[in-house]
Amino acid sequence: MEQIHATITYYLHNPANIAAYLSRLATWREQRYQESMSFFTTFSKEKRSPLAVRANASKLLSIANKVRTYARTL
Repeated sequence: MEQIHATITYYLHNPANIAAYLSRLATWREQRYQESMSFFTTFSKEKRSPLAVRANASKLLSIANKVRTYARTL
């Protein structure tokens, strides 16, 4: 119960911090979405040759690593 009270109190006393955090989160989420869409669009247009598949897999792993790194900063 104390944690709930503390969370609500923080929210009520720091609306600018909460708004900034939610804005950063929305921006980050949109960037990841755009990166993933470009990956799948590129992937679907290619002939799916082994080299193309490997290159796209590498790009996807790079995106996943960015997500992990950013998630650690939250």
